[in-house]
Amino acid sequence: PESARPAAPVVDACAGDAAARFIRARLLSGYHDNAPSRADLCFCPELSSHQKHLVDILTNTIEGGQNNSVLLMGARGSGKTTALDSALKELKATHGEKVLPVRLSGMLHSDEKVGMREIACQLCDAGEELEFNRAAGFAENVAFM
Repeated sequence: PESARPAAPVVDACAGDAAARFIRARLLSGYHDNAPSRADLCFCPELSSHQKHLVDILTNTIEGGQNNSVLLMGARGSGKTTALDSALKELKATHGEKVLPVRLSGMLHSDEKVGMREIACQLCDAGEELEFNRAAGFAENVAFM
């Protein structure tokens, strides 16, 4: 059998490019598609109630066209990401294409320009009909969104 050729190595322009790419991938990745359902959260009634509350808030956002923000706070390992991913999974099942999560990290997107650019890039990656101009200025990209 023919052995698979290894992928060509990525040549970095700067010494820190590989590290930055690795950190970005780790901070923005996760098990989002394999999130537990609400029934799977029964081991922790508080976590299940938080998940239900998130679903209610985000359902109002989707169905009513409301512009809601949600701030999840808690200790590391308390279930913030699990509750959010579970809520998004439930919303995707009921609302399909209307649900388009954008994931940001405070460690990577520390100012509004970088954050807005990342939001636009993730929206463009998710929808082929959207076109984001990387050469455009901040004001043009805000108008785009």
